[in-house]
Amino acid sequence: MISGKDFIEKYSRFYETYMDVICKPNHAKCFIDQIFHTFVPFIKNQVVLEMGPCSGYWTMALLEAGAKHIIGIEKYKPFYDDALKMFEIYDIDPNLYTYHLDELPWCLDHIDYSEATICTMFGVIYHTYDHKGFVQRLWDSNIQTVLIESDMREHRGLFMELSPYPEVLRLTPNKETLMSIFQRVGFQCYYPPFPSWNNYGQRGMMVAHK
Repeated sequence: MISGKDFIEKYSRFYETYMDVICKPNHAKCFIDQIFHTFVPFIKNQVVLEMGPCSGYWTMALLEAGAKHIIGIEKYKPFYDDALKMFEIYDIDPNLYTYHLDELPWCLDHIDYSEATICTMFGVIYHTYDHKGFVQRLWDSNIQTVLIESDMREHRGLFMELSPYPEVLRLTPNKETLMSIFQRVGFQCYYPPFPSWNNYGQRGMMVAHK
């Protein structure tokens, strides 16, 4: 299975376009490593609902991990446009993905994602304020497992911080709060151990199952 470092080198144009690779290469590497080494059993041969695919980076990682099809929902048009360019540059089969330019989480009320059984939320939880409503929509769908990036810092509840995008004020749930939101809706949650995050510290991944 490809490593995070090899993946970033294989799709090297992300070095030019995606800020998490440019500014936080270890962060991006840890993401990819965990997708390939921990989450393949969840992802392989599944239709994945991808919340906030950004510039297509995570979509391509999910496809490398064996996803059958990606339903991506991206709020920001520059990211949406860049992702479609990436797929063309790297000759990604258009039958493997369906992208929507829309608002989260309200778009879930009108977009068809009934075939999706897995949902990924890599970074998107930091760009919404209706956390419980977001999670409730997933609980009411056919989604069985959610893979979520989580903040691991030691702070209480939610804290607010400015996003790189002026119109967004982020409410970031910490590890315990995020788990509580999912559990109150009905999900069972755990944090799989993954050594690569040990030297990075602030972020990690949570798994939520029905």
